[in-house]
Amino acid sequence: MSWEPPGGNRPPQPHDPVPSVPHGLATHPDAPRPRGRKKSVTAIAALLFGTFGMVPIAVPLAIAALLRLRRSGKSGSSLAISGLLLSAGWTVIGVVAALLFIGATASHRTSLSGVSFSALKGRAHSSSSHLAGVVQAASSAA
Repeated sequence: MSWEPPGGNRPPQPHDPVPSVPHGLATHPDAPRPRGRKKSVTAIAALLFGTFGMVPIAVPLAIAALLRLRRSGKSGSSLAISGLLLSAGWTVIGVVAALLFIGATASHRTSLSGVSFSALKGRAHSSSSHLAGVVQAASSAA
């Protein structure tokens, strides 16, 4: 019989079997922890470029990452999809801003002090015909 401290907890003995630890739990705080699957660098880049609105770079990177992730065992498809969604958001914001800008400039063009462009065009035509008459008169006088 071996001596056991009160409470039934005894220090481990050299002949004791190694206790099994559930996957992912370390036995000691300083023990290395198991790491998950590696993330795709392309998917991370797609997410970063998508975050900062660089749509022409983010979309091809995200598509390439999704195609590569299908073949490899790496993780990161959620990052690539997030990059695509952010790019789509930036695209929508850009289209709305462009439409607002076009609408604002179109309303500004129509309010140019009541001057109609057709009146200006007719005036320019009469000036050019007057100039042609002056040139013809000068050439016949010479």
